[in-house]
Amino acid sequence: NNAPYMCVGSLWKHLTALCNLSAVMLVLVSLLARFVYPQISSEGNKFWLIGIAPVQFHQIFLEQYLEALGWSVLITEALVIASNYMLDMPFPFMVISCAGVFLMCVTLVSIACNIGVVFPNFKEDNPARLVAGIGGTLVFVLSLCYVGLMIALLVLPSRLYFFPSRECTTSSIFDSIYVCYGLMLFI
Repeated sequence: NNAPYMCVGSLWKHLTALCNLSAVMLVLVSLLARFVYPQISSEGNKFWLIGIAPVQFHQIFLEQYLEALGWSVLITEALVIASNYMLDMPFPFMVISCAGVFLMCVTLVSIACNIGVVFPNFKEDNPARLVAGIGGTLVFVLSLCYVGLMIALLVLPSRLYFFPSRECTTSSIFDSIYVCYGLMLFI
């Protein structure tokens, strides 16, 4: 109970929690761009072996997608829950941030995997150079834009829910939360 963040107001705790959420997602973006995007390209000149294997390409793609989704959801959810717990955030905020993190993980892993399939480079042996190409740059830029948009959509419902103005009614707060989550699902 003597932690410095316990002495600050509710606004700063929410701002810190949203900054932590942003930092976790931005680290995930860099991990996905570095390790998930070049998976198909790292097969190199041995890619023809996948064509003669008894499994189809979409099964390999689905396995890579689910593996990347599994570890990304596990790591990001654990970090966000730990951060929210340490900041003593209310349960509704924890639910809002965990749902947002899950949606962002699904989309970010999809971006990295799909662009990796669209822009393969089988001639390059070094995965670090694969990321520096057009596909890796596209993954990084699209993912950064997506995270920025999603964090902006998470700020509004948390702000209205935890810091309502006099003009806000409970129904208008929940309407804005539903609209923001609808936009998050649509995007």
